[in-house]
Amino acid sequence: MINEQILEADKGDIVGFCQNIVEGIENGEIDGLKMYVIGRKLEELGKILKGSTQTYIQDTDYVKTGQNRHFLCKIEQSSTGETYNLTENEEYNRLKNELKELEAKLKRASKNRESIIDNDTGEIFAPCSVKTPSKTTIKTTLL
Repeated sequence: MINEQILEADKGDIVGFCQNIVEGIENGEIDGLKMYVIGRKLEELGKILKGSTQTYIQDTDYVKTGQNRHFLCKIEQSSTGETYNLTENEEYNRLKNELKELEAKLKRASKNRESIIDNDTGEIFAPCSVKTPSKTTIKTTLL
């Protein structure tokens, strides 16, 4: 199922291959929907393969030594950052809850596109401008 030629392709080859596909779609020679679905399935295949095979190469010489270039790829270990349990701090929790309440009021005013008044405090919350406009995309669910 896996074509060995993909191991010989570098990033430029992959970009060129994709450009050829797009040109074929634009010329009506290739079915765009079919290529989109193939790309989406390859994306899912890659995600699953990466997750399920990473543990098998993690502690090998492929990764540990300086000889980490294989199949036109550089393979190396990478550490992610530590996270801290900030919720152990009462002040942090209080401020976080206050921020959530403020965000909820500002979002409500912004969605309604009109100022709202807090009935308890009399405080006025004006709508905020749109930071990132919504966009339409294609959702693909593999069956």
